[in-house]
Amino acid sequence: MKILSFFLFLCVALPGSAAVIYRATDIRLGSAIGGPYGEATREIDVDGDAVTDWAIEFRIIGLNQFIFLSDDGSNRYIFRSRDRSGGTEPAPLDEEFLIDGHLEGTDFRWLSITEATNPIFVQTSINDGGVFDPGSFHEITAFFGFEFERLGDTHYGYAEVTGINGDGLIISGLAWESEPGVGIRAGAIPEPSSFVLLAVGILGVLVWRRRPVL
Repeated sequence: MKILSFFLFLCVALPGSAAVIYRATDIRLGSAIGGPYGEATREIDVDGDAVTDWAIEFRIIGLNQFIFLSDDGSNRYIFRSRDRSGGTEPAPLDEEFLIDGHLEGTDFRWLSITEATNPIFVQTSINDGGVFDPGSFHEITAFFGFEFERLGDTHYGYAEVTGINGDGLIISGLAWESEPGVGIRAGAIPEPSSFVLLAVGILGVLVWRRRPVL
């Protein structure tokens, strides 16, 4: 048992390295929650420090309803060029896309809310359910990349976003990289610590050796 205690001590005492921190969520706006239809805001605290990092809003304007990104302009997000009407829109990212300071592909760029022209995830028309420009996350599940400030450092993260029928949205997961300035792959989830796995293996061996011989 002394050997096991030693390795468990190492798991706790050794300084942690860069790691992905992930949590499953069930954040719903618009028709994804079955109404009510009206203005609503959901604040997003990425790292669990009780500070809002960014937000999403659901709002009806005229005959259209929108779900869009909202913050105070201090963070940046990955946008892409729009197919319709020009400008920029939130970029749906494929799994394994590297979210860091140097984006893969010339069509993607880091923008703040004040720099983006169309921070809308999904939209639809209330009267007929259709719209000319439904938004970049219309009826798809993809990843949305962002950076945010934590204790004065820049961290990278992603949200897993599903657009529902053009007028609803679900965020089913949030993740961020604990090491400042280190990128994160879209869809990445934490891996078990090698020391923890080693300790579990040693525990299994000790339990096996202590079993009575039949």
